[in-house]
Amino acid sequence: MALHNLRATDRGSLATVDPGLRAWLRRSAWLVFLVGGLALAIAAAVIGDEDALHPLVTILGLMTTAALLAGLRMHRPARPLAWRLVALCIFLTTAGVAVSFDMPTLGVLGESLTASGYIAGLVGFVILIRGRIPGGDRGAFLDAAILASGVGVLIWAFGFAPVLLASRQSSLVSAIYFYPALIASATVARMWFLGGPSRPTTRLLVLLVLSSNVITIIQMMRAIIGPDAFSGPFLLAEFASLAFVGGAALHPTMAIPADRQRATLQPLSRGRIAALAVALLVNPATLAIQASDGRAVDPAPYIVGGVLIGVLVIGRLGDALRQLGDSLRERESLMELLRRQAMYDTLTSLPNRTLFTERLASDFANRSNGQLLAVLLVDLDDFKGVNDGYGHEAGDALLVAVGRRLRAAIREGDMAARLGGDEFVVTLPACVDEQDAVSVAERILALLGEPYEIDGHSLRVHASVGVALAGPTERHPDDLVRNADVAMYLAKSRGQGRYELFEPSMQAVAMTQLQLRTDLATGIADGELRLHYQPIVDLRTGRTIGYEALVRWLHEDRLVPPMEFIPLAESSGLIGPLTDWVVDEACRVIAGWGRAGEPPWVSVNLPSSQLIRTDLVERLTRTLALSGLAADRLVIEITESSLMEIDVARVAIERLSELGVRIAIDDFGTGYSALSYLARLPIDIVKVDRSFVSALQADGPEEAIASAIIVLARQLGLTTIGEGIETAEQAGQLAALGCDLGQGFHLGRPSPDQDFRAMLVPTPSGPGWRSPAASVPEIARRRVVA
Repeated sequence: MALHNLRATDRGSLATVDPGLRAWLRRSAWLVFLVGGLALAIAAAVIGDEDALHPLVTILGLMTTAALLAGLRMHRPARPLAWRLVALCIFLTTAGVAVSFDMPTLGVLGESLTASGYIAGLVGFVILIRGRIPGGDRGAFLDAAILASGVGVLIWAFGFAPVLLASRQSSLVSAIYFYPALIASATVARMWFLGGPSRPTTRLLVLLVLSSNVITIIQMMRAIIGPDAFSGPFLLAEFASLAFVGGAALHPTMAIPADRQRATLQPLSRGRIAALAVALLVNPATLAIQASDGRAVDPAPYIVGGVLIGVLVIGRLGDALRQLGDSLRERESLMELLRRQAMYDTLTSLPNRTLFTERLASDFANRSNGQLLAVLLVDLDDFKGVNDGYGHEAGDALLVAVGRRLRAAIREGDMAARLGGDEFVVTLPACVDEQDAVSVAERILALLGEPYEIDGHSLRVHASVGVALAGPTERHPDDLVRNADVAMYLAKSRGQGRYELFEPSMQAVAMTQLQLRTDLATGIADGELRLHYQPIVDLRTGRTIGYEALVRWLHEDRLVPPMEFIPLAESSGLIGPLTDWVVDEACRVIAGWGRAGEPPWVSVNLPSSQLIRTDLVERLTRTLALSGLAADRLVIEITESSLMEIDVARVAIERLSELGVRIAIDDFGTGYSALSYLARLPIDIVKVDRSFVSALQADGPEEAIASAIIVLARQLGLTTIGEGIETAEQAGQLAALGCDLGQGFHLGRPSPDQDFRAMLVPTPSGPGWRSPAASVPEIARRRVVA
């Protein structure tokens, strides 16, 4: 318990050390230790008395051991085992020298402690400074081994061999001097070949190895010359080695593993080749020098050294060949990657514009007589809405899915490419005839029109396809692409999910459409849009209870019909500003009518691309607030096709319903006729399509369909509106079937708001508006009686 309390007290006292002092110690302790150790080394070298300085060596060794342990605690390196082994090395060698000096009778114990310390230090040192790089470590190891073998021959010839002959020291002590120097030299060489020391700790460790080699050389020379030779250099190297290792342990970079350093395999430079060449020549040169002195030379060590160096050189050549092969393969792989990046789209992996252009030029030049070449330009109709509503990641995922479907739609030998954005192209180099190209276009439209599962949402995106054919008489491939672009542009302007086959007459139409597109953008900004209002009448009372706002474009003194400019607005990205203007103007006008009584409600069409706008509800909230129109006076009409995007529709419709805006399904009975959605979504109104109304006959199939729609809507509590009523008979028939409201030329044509101000008067029965047309109930009675 007392020990536990003491440790807790120690930890508490360390924790109370000033943070600034702790930071200074972490940064500067290594420099203090290094400078202090080197100062002692210089002083010891000047004094030169090893016996007198022996206690100081022991004290400095223990301090170095403590510095190593302190560095471990302060910096917590990733490889603590290596530093623990180095600390054990310093402690054991210090203890071994002390035992040998102070207790000569225990010399074997001292030598054993020193040997154990060297072994621990070498293992720790190798672990500490190793740096691994993929494919480069083997070459550095072989180069280091060759260089170390050459150094080993020199140390053997001029150091170790004379020691064995002249010294009475044991062979164990001699080995203690020889092998550490050899392994340390190999380690330093390996470090150098891996890129050289790149941090202070590594530099200090290199200096440690060099100073240790100086000690080894002096010890060997002393075995021949005498035990007191070179005392000054010996003390300098001994004190300096302790200063270097202590400073390395205290430096903050000791915590960084060597394999996280920026170690890169150095190329076979001239200096490196020269060093290896010298190592190769050391063995024969040493043998020649010793033979020239007339000495009796034992050839066995030199034969072993020569064979070892030869094997290493062969291994190095093999490794160099392997590296060369790897480099060539890497270069080929890089060239292939660069070629693919230059020729293929990185998102969809389809060929890009560059490869398409090359392939088209080749196919165009290689056409045979009677062979057709077809180009199909594919452009997504609703892509901008997906990007705006779901984000660019969803848009990218959609493009990838489109690319996969295009590959599935074409045949072997055809090519699908992405030109950029949401524009794709397909080439048919072996097109049989016009119908062959049309079949591919139809298959593309069918595949691209199927629902997409993107980020948990079911999306339906349409495409427009322009088809152009080139026979043997065509002169340039660019003309083919331009013709396909013209056809695609007209397909987009004429509706979604369709193709157009290029004809020469389309050029003039395309130019007209292009000019019209430019004029439309200007017209929206310059106030050329107008709203006409068509009455929506109660078929039971004849009262006009609402209006549908229909946009017109006053362009060059004529009203451009919606069927001409609405598709143009959708294909050009102008549908958003156009829809915003229609909603703002309709709310403003209808709210102004409220001064004559309760304002009627106004119905505006919302394209499917606008239904997924993220700012839709906020935009409508702001419009209603500025106009003063109540939310329940605004009806948003959406098409049946919008309901197929059920996830999108549910979110948008629910948010609009929470705002108080009413929702109407336009042209119901055509398209998808997803009846189940009527019960799943907060829908208020169903508009029976004009195709059923115009074909109403007693006991006919259209009457049965219209009756089924009306009955279903009534059971669901929905209001029904019959569209396109052009005769009194149609109005009477719908009223007899139970339809609530009606709309059509018979009940009122679309007109500017000022016309209704002049024509319509408040009803005597209260707020509301009466249509100038004939009384609906009277019409219905006449139709029923007849």
